[in-house]
Amino acid sequence: MPPYVFLDSWKSAYLFCTMEKHYPVIHIEGRIHYFYFISKGKRSIAKCIRFTIIDVDVPLYNLSLLDWDEVNEDFSDVLISNNGDVEILFSTIANCMEVFFNQVPLAVVYFTGNSDSRNRLYRIYLNKFRPTWEKDYLCFIEKINKLEVGFYCRKK
Repeated sequence: MPPYVFLDSWKSAYLFCTMEKHYPVIHIEGRIHYFYFISKGKRSIAKCIRFTIIDVDVPLYNLSLLDWDEVNEDFSDVLISNNGDVEILFSTIANCMEVFFNQVPLAVVYFTGNSDSRNRLYRIYLNKFRPTWEKDYLCFIEKINKLEVGFYCRKK
C-alpha cells in the first residue's frame, strides 16, 4: 500500500499538529502513541514516531523512528533513508515529544541509534538545540557499553 493511501485511511482518527518548522503529523493515542507524517526531502517517505511503554512503574517509553518499507508494506526501524531533511525531521521529533510529554508528563523517553554514526548525529542535534529544550526538559546520555549509547529525556 503506498504511504499516502495508508495515511489517508486514518482520516477519522487523526489530529494535525501544524506548528512552524516541522512536518504536520497524525497522532493516534493509546497504550502505544503513534505520530505519522510524510518526510518531504529528496523524495516523499511515510514515517512514524512510536512511543512504546517499556516499564510501567517508571513510566519508561522507547521512542522509535520508523520508515515505510514498501517491500514489506510495514514500518521499519532498520531502513536508512538519508532524505536530506534532517533539521525538519528533528524538529518534528521534538514537537511529537512535546505533545507526548503533555499527555504523559511523568514519562521518561529512551532512544538510541542503530549505529555509532546515528548516535553521533543524535548528540550533535541535542547539543545544537539545547537552548530550545533545556528550560523544560532534562536529557542525558548513558554509555551502555563501549559501542552502545542510550539517550534519556523527561520533563523537568
